[in-house]
Amino acid sequence: LISIVHFGASDQILFHNNIINSIEVFIRGVLPISTPLFFYPDEIVFIFSYLYVDQEFSLKIINFFSYVFYLSFFLIFLIIVYLFYEKKNIQNIKIQFSYELLLIIFCFYYFEPLIAFSLYFCFLHSLRHLFNESKNLSYNLLSTIKKTVPLTFLSLLSITVVFLFF
Repeated sequence: LISIVHFGASDQILFHNNIINSIEVFIRGVLPISTPLFFYPDEIVFIFSYLYVDQEFSLKIINFFSYVFYLSFFLIFLIIVYLFYEKKNIQNIKIQFSYELLLIIFCFYYFEPLIAFSLYFCFLHSLRHLFNESKNLSYNLLSTIKKTVPLTFLSLLSITVVFLFF
């Protein structure tokens, strides 16, 4: 639940409607969690086994999140209908929202769960945080990126080495 709130609240676009904002927070928070559970249940059970999660409990989580996955698609449909009929000029919000959701779903469908989550976390979620911090805290974006590139490169190198050897 904490992850859903964190991913959803930090990645939202902020529409002009509080109900739509709440639905968007839910969708953005649930997709990175429910999509790999839906498409790769066996791999998720295997990953959970490394974390000493009981297989029966893992299957209950996967079953629950499969319903949440379907609910999120229904809510995505509702938001798209709302955006289609919205009278305000929010064309780039519509496009950004649609592309980001398609990118998340594609990423978690096409790649294995750990790789997909790494890609999502590094290139969508974390970049958004950098841009928001740059804007809200008056950081120079270029200097912030220059300062984070060495650690990002080191992280990518480390995960590549771990992935290749294990």
